[in-house]
Amino acid sequence: MKLKKLVTYVITLLILAQIVSAFSITSDKQTISICPTSTEVITSTITGSGSFTVTKSGTAAQWATIVPQGFTSNGQKTVYTYLTPNSLAQPGQYTLQLTFDDKISTQTKTYTINIAQCFKVNVADAIAQSTCPSEKILRYDFIVTNTGEFTETFKLTVKGNAASWTTLGPDSVTLNKGESKTVFAYVNVPQEARGQYEIVVNAVGLVTGNSDEGKAYVNVLACYDYESSLPQEFVEICDRTTQLVPITITNRGTSQNSYSLDLSGPTWAVLKEDSITLNPGETSSVDLVLSPPYDLTKDFALNLAVKDTKGKITKDNPLTVRVKDCHDVLVQVQKDDNMCAALTKTYDVLVKNNGQFEQEFKMSLTGEKWTSLNEQLVKIAPNKEEHLALIIKPPFDAKGSFTITPKATSLDGGIFNSATLNLNVFSQADCYSPKLLPEKTSLEVAYDTTSTVQINIANNGTEKSTFILAVSGTAAGFVQLNPATVTLEPNQAETVTLLISPSQQHKNNAYEATITAKKETTPILDSKTIQIKVVENVATEAVKEKISEKSFWQSFLDFLFGTPKITEQKDFQKTLEEAMGEEELPEELPSDEIEESVKENISIEKPTETKREQEVKEETTQLKTQDFTNFLNKNKNTLLIGLVIILLIVLMARYRKEIIEFFEEEEEDWEEKPKRNGKRKRR
Repeated sequence: MKLKKLVTYVITLLILAQIVSAFSITSDKQTISICPTSTEVITSTITGSGSFTVTKSGTAAQWATIVPQGFTSNGQKTVYTYLTPNSLAQPGQYTLQLTFDDKISTQTKTYTINIAQCFKVNVADAIAQSTCPSEKILRYDFIVTNTGEFTETFKLTVKGNAASWTTLGPDSVTLNKGESKTVFAYVNVPQEARGQYEIVVNAVGLVTGNSDEGKAYVNVLACYDYESSLPQEFVEICDRTTQLVPITITNRGTSQNSYSLDLSGPTWAVLKEDSITLNPGETSSVDLVLSPPYDLTKDFALNLAVKDTKGKITKDNPLTVRVKDCHDVLVQVQKDDNMCAALTKTYDVLVKNNGQFEQEFKMSLTGEKWTSLNEQLVKIAPNKEEHLALIIKPPFDAKGSFTITPKATSLDGGIFNSATLNLNVFSQADCYSPKLLPEKTSLEVAYDTTSTVQINIANNGTEKSTFILAVSGTAAGFVQLNPATVTLEPNQAETVTLLISPSQQHKNNAYEATITAKKETTPILDSKTIQIKVVENVATEAVKEKISEKSFWQSFLDFLFGTPKITEQKDFQKTLEEAMGEEELPEELPSDEIEESVKENISIEKPTETKREQEVKEETTQLKTQDFTNFLNKNKNTLLIGLVIILLIVLMARYRKEIIEFFEEEEEDWEEKPKRNGKRKRR
């Protein structure tokens, strides 16, 4: 029962569907082949009545246009679908669905669209070529053919690793269907090129963008190849030396070639030759001469560029040169010093060869004429030194600051060094400046006595000095300095003694004693004057007066026969006793003590024994002469009588002894009388 109902429902639905699909569609084609930018028409006929709409879908729908898209029909109606792929449409198979709808039912028709390759181009490969670098410009022929269905313009470009050397002529072509044209590619191979290079010519259609490319090859031969090299890229060299560095060139090409050499660097680096010619396979070298001057301590960057004539290939050969200072000299001398004029002083001059080679140096001296070096030329081994003597002899009148510069110079004048001595030269007065300071500048001294004056002498100069002291002036005959020479350090002082011992001949007069100080080689540096007044010696005058008061007969006998020494001493002792007052003297003094007492009274210290003895003798002679003169003046009349008596005595010579004894008895009586008188006074 249920089965019968199901069958009835199905049959009913089929009948209703048949009623609904009351229209039909027919098309003139189901598959279409078309070129881009061309148009094809699909005709669709609708049979039936109703209001219809037509829609499109599928991969080719973008290129389809439906006319009309909506309509009403009571029988048949034709619908046109225009299909025009654009220029960008790529060849291939596409689909187009057209859907018809009468609002009761819909029907869809599917079409296959094949887009053909209607725009084509072909670029034929060019023939490969071989060449030497820069030998000539190569021409390659590329044939471009339009293998499409339509006329088209093609743009031409070059690719490949030789593209930068290649120029096309022309760079675009317009071709009809099946037409061909030759495009030229001009290749200029550079000098550095070696090996195989590729040229690619590409043709691209301006309408569809369809393209093709052709290839060609350039074989660049090593016609002008060469090699250049230095033995090393770093060189160390001493200043003022010469070193050769060879650059080696080998011709690796297939023909004879010439090579030019260009050096960039300091002026002390030069090439022995600036060009060389080599046959294929030949090798040769050119020397690079390095001769840096003195006093360089630096790294220098050099470059030796080699360029061949035919290939015009340039190759750089860099070189670093380190220059060391291997020559040096040092001069040293004392920097500052002081010295005195008119002296000689020697300074040590050190000359050291600090270089790595034995060197001979010429010595020179900048300064005054009174300076010199003991050597003018010295040869010194590496790291050794020599000592020279700088001799300074400033003259007497030199004074001030002086700069003295000893200098050592190599014989070629390349290296030198100097040192400076700043010398202050002081005058003799500044160097040796004695200062005399006597304790007194004036005094009175009795003759036949001795006095002293202490004189302080100080060295106010800059040098240790030995000063010579001297005395001049009117008092020079009876004064003496002790000591006469003094050696003093700077700022040191010492005391000397001026001994003053005038004699009778100097009495009652004023004298000057000028004390001077000097060095052996200098004039007087300082002086002081002492005023000396020689006055009477009371004690001596009293003695002399007593002595002069003798009896006529005693004086006469003294004149004729001389007075015995002991008698003279006794007379002096008696007279001295009376002159000195009541003080009692010894009864009798030995003769040597009396002499010593007399000497001490005259002078305490003898400046010079021989000179003083001579003065004493002169004084004695003068006293005798003076006594005799006085005697003559006082006894003129008596002398006449004496002469008569002398004649009698001469006649009575034989009685001489008796006469003498007689007068001696009288003399003893005369001597005893003052003693008796003295004793009475003491009582």
